[in-house]
Amino acid sequence: MTVVLRLYSGRSGFASLGAEWEAMACRHGTHFLHFPAWYGAELARSGEQGVHFLALRDSSSSELVAVLPLQRYFLQALGLKWPIVQLYYPNEMGVNEVLTREPLRLHMPAVRQLLSREVPFFWLMRWQCVLENGWAVTAAPASSAVRYLHGSKYLAFAQGYERFLEGLGAKLRSDLRKKRRRLEQMGQLHLAVHARAAELPRAFEQFLALEDSGWKGKRGTSLRRQPDRERYYRYLLEHYGRLGLCRINVLLLGETPIAGLFGIEVGDSLHLLKIGFAEELAPHSPGGILLLEMVQHLCRHSRVRIISFVTGARWCDRWRPSVTRVGVFYTGGAAYLSEIALGVMGRGLRWRDRRVACGASEAARPATLMASSLPRVAQGQETASEAPEGEV
Repeated sequence: MTVVLRLYSGRSGFASLGAEWEAMACRHGTHFLHFPAWYGAELARSGEQGVHFLALRDSSSSELVAVLPLQRYFLQALGLKWPIVQLYYPNEMGVNEVLTREPLRLHMPAVRQLLSREVPFFWLMRWQCVLENGWAVTAAPASSAVRYLHGSKYLAFAQGYERFLEGLGAKLRSDLRKKRRRLEQMGQLHLAVHARAAELPRAFEQFLALEDSGWKGKRGTSLRRQPDRERYYRYLLEHYGRLGLCRINVLLLGETPIAGLFGIEVGDSLHLLKIGFAEELAPHSPGGILLLEMVQHLCRHSRVRIISFVTGARWCDRWRPSVTRVGVFYTGGAAYLSEIALGVMGRGLRWRDRRVACGASEAARPATLMASSLPRVAQGQETASEAPEGEV
């Protein structure tokens, strides 16, 4: 396919492209990161900061083929300050992805040439926190160029609820049964699933109050204590909500909310972005019971067969999750010197990897900790994001 490229910059560019991008995502998107709302929320929060959206269109039909959210950034690495173009990374979830209808590799020469004309000089392109089964990795010159550093964990239950339970292990099943019985002695448990745009605002207020009621509220880390982040999630609520993709699910004990989640449902997957629970009931694992109730509900009433934790956090390991690898790779700019820079960067990172590996025993330093060998930047760190707080 022959494509025509156009660069949209900042908020005005995002506004111009947004409706067309959203329509494409509704037809072809398979992940919440494919939708413009995810990027619009951060753009509204933090401003333009060198943000660009590169649109690739079919030259014969003018239909969108791909949208690449990008940002010019200065990367501190190897004792130098490198101007680069990287994937725009407006989240703390530890994953990144792009929307495209075909592999990007064949279009990369044209991408680099356009960026070299319309963006101030940059040495490299950095594709950070990309999913091994996503579209962003198709921009890599070869599969071996991607360095996988952590994971995105998920639960799969395509074979039904009973088979899912069997896979959890006897100890966890027994533990959750006992805790559920104890909760049921206090009142009736009920799962409330909110998906309609009209009911989401009220459900969101309920979720905010639940999340703020425990230690997160006391420490000032709940959404209510962070107006900036609350606005971010309200943007997601509005824009994913009107598309019918936002989910706020609450576990009630009688009429009292005891656990809740904020998620985005796309295709066969529900992506969990936020979890909250009643701290005083933490010994009864309300978050875990909510999760189990969700799997049962989805098996009975939905086409969803995957619950994604998005992050690679350790708190979900007791559920024996599957893992999608998440990695990083670099491609060159249009200038011939960028190939030299790419080689220097690659050799430097490999040297740091070896140094880290040699400085720690194999038993004490699992492979996922190799993320510490990467350059650290304010946005787009390749280490797994922190676990959502909650007793699950």
